[in-house]
Amino acid sequence: MPPQNPATTSAIEPSAPVAAPAVAPAQFIKAEANLLRFPIFALSTKGLKNVDQIQCVGMKREGTQEHRFSLTVSRNTRFIYPGPLARKVHFALLSIVYEQGFPFKNPVGFTWRDLARRIQSAHGGDKIDRLKEAIRSIHGVVLTTEYALKSGADRQALPSRERGYHLYSDFVFLNEPLPDGGIADRNYVWFADWYLANLNSFYAAPIDYHLWRSLNEQSPIASRLYEFLLFNFAGRHPQLTINYAKLAQFLPVRVEQYLSLAQRQLGEAMELLQQNLVTRSTTWMLGKNNAIQLRFVPGPLIAPGREQERLPAVVDSAFLEDFCVTEIRTHETPSETIVRQFYRLWAGHEQTHPVKAEIAWANELLDQYGRRTVDLLMPAVIKRLKAGFPNAKTFGATRRYFAAAHADLERQHRSRTKRDDGKGVSQVSLSFCSCRARAVRGCFESSDSRSSDGNPHDAGSVGARWIHRPVGACGAPGRSFTTGTSATHTALS
Repeated sequence: MPPQNPATTSAIEPSAPVAAPAVAPAQFIKAEANLLRFPIFALSTKGLKNVDQIQCVGMKREGTQEHRFSLTVSRNTRFIYPGPLARKVHFALLSIVYEQGFPFKNPVGFTWRDLARRIQSAHGGDKIDRLKEAIRSIHGVVLTTEYALKSGADRQALPSRERGYHLYSDFVFLNEPLPDGGIADRNYVWFADWYLANLNSFYAAPIDYHLWRSLNEQSPIASRLYEFLLFNFAGRHPQLTINYAKLAQFLPVRVEQYLSLAQRQLGEAMELLQQNLVTRSTTWMLGKNNAIQLRFVPGPLIAPGREQERLPAVVDSAFLEDFCVTEIRTHETPSETIVRQFYRLWAGHEQTHPVKAEIAWANELLDQYGRRTVDLLMPAVIKRLKAGFPNAKTFGATRRYFAAAHADLERQHRSRTKRDDGKGVSQVSLSFCSCRARAVRGCFESSDSRSSDGNPHDAGSVGARWIHRPVGACGAPGRSFTTGTSATHTALS
């Protein structure tokens, strides 16, 4: 281990070594590399019905080339976003196709009893309905890629295309018509051509399915960490150091603001990985600007082998540092959007669920200034907060700064108005803009009064709605005003 620089890094609390428990005999399957690298499935069902997309953006280098990449995973609006059950079903199907032998072929046949046994679930009528829903949700997912997903054959980026990519190209359930005209005597799933080609070209890593399943039953974060570390230790690296905030987005989980909460969030998962020899040690540290960091040392289970060496070595620090994940949700109220906008500009992420006090403060701001003015004030508030309270952790810390930022904005407006007077330009006061914004917001509230959840700012059920959408690589915020099914996206400069 290289020596640490005490000026920039300090060890906080390494995980204690633990004895390995008895585990079931290993059953290695092939896990496709793109899905090891990027967060495709949600790890929790909390708020899953409101998730429309998960968007990953960042920077990476390939040789001498450096460019931005993006991956957007969009659900089919008829089904919920693929969550924990869909993830378990997908790994079970990977175990089935692996048992069928190499080269892997379509379709993948299975019975409901066999699938339920593999995911360690009961077999029954309502369970079958849930398994069907999980398969439909995976089939409906569209992956839109710009230099993100790779082809296993040549290790080059998959070409971008308007229709995107799927994980499953088709599925047929028992007694339904088959593509050749016959009737299905069991259930079948067809992996997408690109995905199956990656498995057959060894753009995959050997993962112990029995261990993955055991980890997932105890902690979905542990099984996802197993996947992520397996990919990142493919290049014979003696250790991996990564900022906690970035690691949380790769999983993806909520980014906690405090070290104690981060340790509580990941502690159980890290202990499980050590117990099962996935990692040898894990160390919490403070890095540059007191950013929370983690250092992983690989255990014997993920020590690079011949098959893992087929994967690209992760030597690009830019990929691990310049990476951002955003959940794009429907039914998000304007106050929730404001809170998420603050965390994106302040901490570089949106993986935070607004609490009641933050929503209440955002509502006060909307009542006082209006939505457009709050959007205009936010960058100035962030600038003042960095100068006056650089260690701020929550949105509530902005309370003392909005009034001063608004006074500055009014002075700038009056100055522009005076200059425009000589040119005959009509004057429009900032206060009028704020009043108009409040009036428009009031229209939203009256339109939303019939909303099923009774939230005065939520326009998801009736009439119009605001949907927050980021622009570019976690850059300036944007918004969409949606009526019915049409949407217009406007970036706020």
